[in-house]
Amino acid sequence: MPWSYSKGETLALALDGLAPDVILNRGHWLLPLTPGTAQIGATHQPARTDLVLTTEARVELEKSVAAMSTRPFRVTGHGAGVRVYLADKRPVVGRHPADARLGVFNGLGGKGALFAPALARQWVNHLTEGVPFDREVDVARYWNGRERKPGCIENADGR
Repeated sequence: MPWSYSKGETLALALDGLAPDVILNRGHWLLPLTPGTAQIGATHQPARTDLVLTTEARVELEKSVAAMSTRPFRVTGHGAGVRVYLADKRPVVGRHPADARLGVFNGLGGKGALFAPALARQWVNHLTEGVPFDREVDVARYWNGRERKPGCIENADGR
C-alpha cells in the first residue's frame, strides 16, 4: 500500500467538570474519559514517524485545553503515535487480493473515530452475510487482479 504517515501527540489530563458524553472540538478534540480525567489531541506533523515527545506539542495542546475549558487542569501524561493514511485520504478495508485469509483495516488517518464504526460494520456484514465492501474504501481499489497500481508498495513476497 502507498502509505503516508503523520505523527500526532496527545496529553492525558486531570480535569474536572466535563460533561461525560460530550467531545469538544476546537482545532483539537477534548475527550472526557472518566470523572476527573480527559485526553486532548492530537497534533499533526506530516511525514514524521518518530515518537519523540515535544515541548511545542505540549504547549499547543495546553493552549487548546484552556480555550475549551475555563477549569484548572493538570497534565498527567504525554503520548505520541503515528497515523497511517493514503493519498486519497480514504481508509481501506477488505480482504487482501492475493490472500483472502488476510484482512486490511487501516488508513483511518486523523478521522479514525469517525470511520472506524462504519468500517467495522462493513467487516461484520461481509463476514456474516458476504456483503461486499463499499468501493470507495475497498482495498481492491489498489490492485487490478494481481497487478499493482502505480505507487503501491508490495511486500517482499510480491503481495
